[in-house]
Amino acid sequence: IVSLVQNPDRLNVWQLDARKEWFQVTPTAGVIEPDEHEGFALTLDATGLPVDNDFCGEVVFMHDGIGQETALDVTLSVQEGRVQTTRDIDLHIGWNTISTNLQPNDNENIEGLVDSIVTTGAMIMMKNTNGDFYRPAYDFNNIQAWNSWDGFQMLMAEAATLTIAGESVLKEDPIDLTEGWQLVSYYPRYEIEATVALTTIYDHLIIAKDGSGNFYLPEWDDFSNMGNMCEDQGYFIKVDADCRLVYVPEEEEERNASMIHSKSVYDKLGQLPVHAVTGENMSLLVTTDASLEGDVGVYAGGELVGSGVIQNGVCGIAIWGDDQSTETIDGAISGDALEVKLLTDSGLQNASYTVLSGKLTYETDGLAIIRLNSTSEIPLEFGIVSAYPNPFNSQMRVSYSLLETGLVDLAAYDVSGRRVAELTSGRQVSGAHTVMFDGKDMPSGVYMLRLQACGQSSMMKVMLVK
Repeated sequence: IVSLVQNPDRLNVWQLDARKEWFQVTPTAGVIEPDEHEGFALTLDATGLPVDNDFCGEVVFMHDGIGQETALDVTLSVQEGRVQTTRDIDLHIGWNTISTNLQPNDNENIEGLVDSIVTTGAMIMMKNTNGDFYRPAYDFNNIQAWNSWDGFQMLMAEAATLTIAGESVLKEDPIDLTEGWQLVSYYPRYEIEATVALTTIYDHLIIAKDGSGNFYLPEWDDFSNMGNMCEDQGYFIKVDADCRLVYVPEEEEERNASMIHSKSVYDKLGQLPVHAVTGENMSLLVTTDASLEGDVGVYAGGELVGSGVIQNGVCGIAIWGDDQSTETIDGAISGDALEVKLLTDSGLQNASYTVLSGKLTYETDGLAIIRLNSTSEIPLEFGIVSAYPNPFNSQMRVSYSLLETGLVDLAAYDVSGRRVAELTSGRQVSGAHTVMFDGKDMPSGVYMLRLQACGQSSMMKVMLVK
């Protein structure tokens, strides 16, 4: 980032080598006004370049200072094989599932590797696929090493960037998998669609999942809502026998794509809230007649623990378990019975379904597959169905269902019980309804939505954050 404080200046890019495809600057030109600054991205790509060669270029800043211009030299050294380098892993608040495509220096010193995000208080907890963990607040760590093929989960109190130094791993390096579950690394520096990337273990793969709970089920018509596998992300993989994973090279994607029955990504947002990532989940595949549409919600103890949208007769849902690192219960608990509901234009309904595989009881890393039956004779449920987004910082969409026509009152109350906003009132017909809750002129805090109609009442807690 360059900051200039006098007259407007100009950024130009000069590329001195005959081959220019390796050197890309965005933006390629621009004007920086006084007291302003501008960021730019410099991308160096060694793809197709001859090895054991150096490629040189310059980024030139035209300005009104001494010399009228400043040049930054750029040199790209192309080497074959492994090199000493670094990787920056961006971490967001909450749970992250990560990996890195290099072998860290001093890989047995876990505390030293993550010290930069521990001393600032950003990292709360780190754990591996075996359940070993590092909890700085309790000065406890039983993670033995950081190996290139391992993935990790990190719970963050604030966003941060973790820099790892070590020897690079080749994209074609194999990863040995053992029967059952493991959390593994992703080696390529480019993205590959999950059903293509995992081609080499197709015959043994039971399920693959990403950190957001999206999953790939080869046995069930190659269903996948994982999308592309990406650098710096870790992936959960369950196989039925020991095998070896080799990620498909980029140049073989097109050829291997013909082997995959489906590469669809089902990521449409619905009206039901999206549950926060808690670090552990169960997978539910919902199938139905292609004519049936709507949101599917999964509940444990009356609380929403997962949701998805039916698209083309199918829906993949991550059912989130309780995060045991917190004192509050924020997900399903092992053994909890799960309830499935369907939200259509007619309102929220108890879904009728047939279990095709597994069972609808929460179990971490469990898998259940159901088929929804016709809902034509299933009654609606009275009450507030959803409030989205929650928390919200300005406006929120509130959906609710009425069993019969009558007088309705929907309002928001503060923690003292004082009525602070009326969302809607008056006579309304039975069915599904949606109103907007405008909180732009209200202070941040916790509020209670209360729906009253036909002698019944429904309440939901929401949070306004500014």
